[in-house]
Amino acid sequence: MNIKDIEAQSGMTRANIRFYEQEDLLHPQRQGNGYRDYSDADLQTLHRIRLLRTLGLSLDEIRALQKDEASLESLLTRQAATLEQQSAETQQRARLCRDISHSGARYATLDGQRWLDALTAEEPTVPDLPKTDTYHKVTAPWRRFFARHFDLFLYSAFWMMLGLLLLSEGPSTESGAAWMGAANIIAIIMMALVEPLLLSTWGTTPGKWLLGLSVRNNTGQKLTYGEGFYRTVQALWGGAGFFIPIFELVQGYKRYYDCIEGKTLPWEWDSELQLKDEKAWRFAAMAGSAIAVFGALVLTITLSAAPTQRGDMTVAQFADSYNRLARYHGVEVWLDEEGRWTEVPRPDGSVVIHMSDMETPNFVYTEKDGLMTGLSFTLAVENDTETWVPINQNRRILAILAFAQAYDPTPLNNNEVMNVVEKLEDQPFQPLDETVHGVHITWQLTSSGYYPVDTMGLLVPVEGETPSCSMTFTMEKVS
Repeated sequence: MNIKDIEAQSGMTRANIRFYEQEDLLHPQRQGNGYRDYSDADLQTLHRIRLLRTLGLSLDEIRALQKDEASLESLLTRQAATLEQQSAETQQRARLCRDISHSGARYATLDGQRWLDALTAEEPTVPDLPKTDTYHKVTAPWRRFFARHFDLFLYSAFWMMLGLLLLSEGPSTESGAAWMGAANIIAIIMMALVEPLLLSTWGTTPGKWLLGLSVRNNTGQKLTYGEGFYRTVQALWGGAGFFIPIFELVQGYKRYYDCIEGKTLPWEWDSELQLKDEKAWRFAAMAGSAIAVFGALVLTITLSAAPTQRGDMTVAQFADSYNRLARYHGVEVWLDEEGRWTEVPRPDGSVVIHMSDMETPNFVYTEKDGLMTGLSFTLAVENDTETWVPINQNRRILAILAFAQAYDPTPLNNNEVMNVVEKLEDQPFQPLDETVHGVHITWQLTSSGYYPVDTMGLLVPVEGETPSCSMTFTMEKVS
């Protein structure tokens, strides 16, 4: 029989049954998966315990009867005398004590259900078991809530940081956004697989540990991986609704009131939550830890968006840094090792062809002792009434990030470089003349007969006019 069957047939609650197991009065067998398997003998034991507790025998007296260290007849005779001295409502139980003792029954042969039926023949219902016969478990609903959500946040942050490091693509790209979107789903799967390992080896999880919680089985030992897996999956579904919006609130609401009422939660029949202490500083420690993890996530994002090369570099190193930033920002325009524009390969073997590449000149590099000291490009278009001319906004910005940002002495605080980038983004057709981290940056555009399209970074020929434009972009290391 499983727990539901034994509950229904014994008339006891899970908390009662678990209490008697804890008191070493009930010893169900364990299946291969660790679940309890209650036998008819276990059911008879519960009937006997319920009968004798109803008649007023103590747990120690029942324990002595089970070990054959006391006589059922003598204990019930003495209990009958005690009951007869009390109020009239106990007289029936006193007579029942004498009837059982005179029947010659021993504990091992006592038919608990028969005598319980005899008791209910005169009393409307069998009295409840003593309130002390209930396993008193740790409820702590809010500690449970914050511990589980902290753990989920930890798994999500880990997955997002891993994605930033492996994909080399930022959250704004298609692959990066898909990875980030899957973070919570993957985090739940990670929790289902990793938490059982933590419970079986450490006995707790980071969130539970911070709040003073741990998990043990009924014998006080750490859970096996199988027990931990069953507990975790059941808790994720029955307690958190797998974090599905709305359903999570419904499940959380139900489990909160189950905790308040002291009910045994579905995933805690084979395990128990232990609380070391209730010190208030633990919540502050969790808040501090959450801030630290968030800081690590922000740091990872910042480092992922930084150029791979710091300080002086060769053209090949500049190209590598440029391409890394292009992948991160989802710009499919790369440089080869010589710093020239190249087709972007894709996993399926195809390449990206940009129609504007014909209007994008290669960078011209200046070098000293094999190291790059600057770059520039110049483009001039005359009397072309058909071609839309790109101002190469993304390529200029990526070049600034790859070159000027490499000389930032504080790579985690790139405000100066980003201020220059923001000027280019806000006023893409306006001239620029800035020096940042010892790199002088200029951008100059003159045009006539064109209509500027800010959102696309294009110059569109105006019908009936003679278009003419020239643009120059330079970066030069001056110190």
